[in-house]
Amino acid sequence: MAPASVITVPRGVTSSAKLHNLPIKLAGNQPVDALEGHFEPKQREDGSACMEAFLRGRVLRGSDVELPAGYRGLLLRPAPGAQDSSDACERSWVAAATFDRFTAWNHDTAPSASDPVRRALEWCALAKQVHAAVTPDEVEEELKRMAEAEAEAAATTS
Repeated sequence: MAPASVITVPRGVTSSAKLHNLPIKLAGNQPVDALEGHFEPKQREDGSACMEAFLRGRVLRGSDVELPAGYRGLLLRPAPGAQDSSDACERSWVAAATFDRFTAWNHDTAPSASDPVRRALEWCALAKQVHAAVTPDEVEEELKRMAEAEAEAAATTS
């Protein structure tokens, strides 16, 4: 049996005030408040929407990213009493907070539309289109359009 995850979203889960996607490894997730004095993002003074921060002596540049309409993110924590073993077939999680935006950070470079995190979020719109229901009328219209295009192609090659 494939491993499974069980996610519980309690009623009244609050929105997270600040969520950061950092391009570094940390020994566990920490609230931003716990990094006070070590990570202090500031708006850049050049008038851009880019923010700047220093962490461990390296410059980070970031900007806010909104989740696509109709989506929300969940900040997950292990469920109380959940076993954390490598051979577990099931893992249990509890949503600690929800979010609809976060700050994505890069090393040294300003954030852009081609960043992997932003590109991954583009798949949400594509998945919505791929999985949208298609009516029989739409199928008929597409078949007619394809037949007309074939007829035009055959007429131009004759």
